[in-house]
Amino acid sequence: MDTSAVIRPPNQYRHGNAMLTPAQQQLKNRVHQTAGVWRNDSYRGAAGLVCREFFFKRVAQRYHLGLDEYLPEHEDAVDLYLRHLRASFDSFDAALDYLANGLRIAPESLLAPRGGLPLP
Repeated sequence: MDTSAVIRPPNQYRHGNAMLTPAQQQLKNRVHQTAGVWRNDSYRGAAGLVCREFFFKRVAQRYHLGLDEYLPEHEDAVDLYLRHLRASFDSFDAALDYLANGLRIAPESLLAPRGGLPLP
């Protein structure tokens, strides 16, 4: 028996040097679609209702993440946003790592039709 062969569990996919779970592969497939992944929701913060918008998309071979949090009356005034984050990555792996560890958003949670963003 050849013990040098790498045996991969059937529920994981190879991407570059990383292994993706089926849920992560499904997220990657959605991100590669024209619209990407978008989420809009709101929560009650200290200042009242806070609106939140999130996106994860691929444009020109790069992966882009964005997260905005703002009071409804400041929707068109980006300089008054509570949070206005943009990040770009060369690889899906790096974007996935930032999503999970930097933003603390579970990648699998974005597969649901709605929700997926944790409360602050």
